[in-house]
Amino acid sequence: MFILMDCRPLFAEGSGSERTRLILSAAAAVSRDHGVRFLLLVDHGYQPEELLKGLGAAELPAGFSVLVRRAFPGHTGWRIWYDWLIPRLAKKHGVDAIFLTGGIAAAPSSIHQFLWMPEKANPKEGDKHLPLYVRRLKESLSRASLVFCFSDSDREWLSGLGAKAAFVEPWSLRQSPPLPSEQRDAIKSQYANGREYFLADVTNAGEEKITRLLKSFSLFKKRQLSNLQLKLAGSTPAAGTGLQQRLETYKYREDVSWVQLQNGDSDRLKSAAYAFLFPFAARTLGVPVLDAWQSEVPVIIGKCTGLQQWAGDAVLVADMEDPASLATHMMNIYKDERMRRELIEKGRRRVAANTPQQPLDAIWAGLTRAIRQPTAGSM
Repeated sequence: MFILMDCRPLFAEGSGSERTRLILSAAAAVSRDHGVRFLLLVDHGYQPEELLKGLGAAELPAGFSVLVRRAFPGHTGWRIWYDWLIPRLAKKHGVDAIFLTGGIAAAPSSIHQFLWMPEKANPKEGDKHLPLYVRRLKESLSRASLVFCFSDSDREWLSGLGAKAAFVEPWSLRQSPPLPSEQRDAIKSQYANGREYFLADVTNAGEEKITRLLKSFSLFKKRQLSNLQLKLAGSTPAAGTGLQQRLETYKYREDVSWVQLQNGDSDRLKSAAYAFLFPFAARTLGVPVLDAWQSEVPVIIGKCTGLQQWAGDAVLVADMEDPASLATHMMNIYKDERMRRELIEKGRRRVAANTPQQPLDAIWAGLTRAIRQPTAGSM
């Protein structure tokens, strides 16, 4: 089988995004296990190191080749990309199927089209989408042989629109087994003066949300009189900003510090955390939660319908509009060791059930089943 895979949307959202890495790793696994060849279509801004970063590889895997084409900007540029360039290249190279990774179908043809939807497929849920996504959603779904989405709620919503939808459950993109106690102690000594700490992912959270998080931590500190620290993972606020000024006068500023998620040390920090806080999960497939579960670290998330539905009772859920809600969960994890162990055990069971093989098998089964059927363009 030979598949043209449109990678322009993936690199528009970033090679380090969960969705980009999952789709690329799924393609690599399908190629490795079933001999599928992939022609990766990228625009002229393509950087090889970004592709390899997304694949988690040092070099392009066997069975992969890259095709670079010029892309025009704006709404018109995206229309040309989908309505002219992709159909022309698919026909020229004789592919059996097209993977569209922006949730937007190409012009109708006799070649099977498979759509990979955004983290949240329903535009009403406020996700950011490519320019043509909302306008062409219904016709894109009608042209798709199969639609891959990332939550049961999206699958139900897409099925209600008449799409053939398959839920791809996320899997961890790295190995992060629980650390021995001596390694955890060494990390705490290096980064937290030997003290326990909460690690909070505040990537793209914004000043207002981070301020509420700090209020939650203040409530926790006041009520527990604990020496636990708070590590904030994300971009460090620029000097002179309101958040930086607030941190300088923050009562517990000596117990708050920033780390960068993109380096290797941040993985070690998560593995040694007392609990992982994932309160602002606007765009996620749940991979950071799986990584924390792997490390046997309990997790607190913010209210997010898709993530809550998927994580179930293996996490605590805080209302991030109310600082007391998160503070209460932090206190409960700190005071109730039995509850903390139960959360760790539930997370461990979820990791055991979320191996890559099951979703990869489902992707392959859906792909092969759909490709045996006539396409919408050939009917």
